[in-house]
Amino acid sequence: MHSKDMHSVPAPLSWPTILNLTGELINIPTAEELRRIMM
Repeated sequence: MHSKDMHSVPAPLSWPTILNLTGELINIPTAEELRRIMM
């Protein structure tokens, strides 16, 4: 997932859900780290 796609997210509340789904789909445990960095 490119950073541009992430920036196109309208609601900040959608971050946790998107990161969780992405983490589960790609099997990446660094979803929380990405959330902290973006926040």
